[in-house]
Amino acid sequence: MTSARGFNLLLTAGQVAERLGVSTSTILSWASAGRLRIAGQDEDGRALFREGAVDRLAEDLDAVAQRGAPVAPFGSWS
Repeated sequence: MTSARGFNLLLTAGQVAERLGVSTSTILSWASAGRLRIAGQDEDGRALFREGAVDRLAEDLDAVAQRGAPVAPFGSWS
């Protein structure tokens, strides 16, 4: 999703975790495993994620959940 001006918003790991209903450590684990790309860092060194990437991950997680597979922070996607 982009803003009204066409910019992709940046979210902290905490904001992403809240949107996806998982812990911040899970988000950071997914980023470390390459499931969610870190777009940059804020002035405090916290990882930032593009809202569009988070939205795509949410769609992937929904698809996995609809198949009845558990969503885990580690391991391969089902």
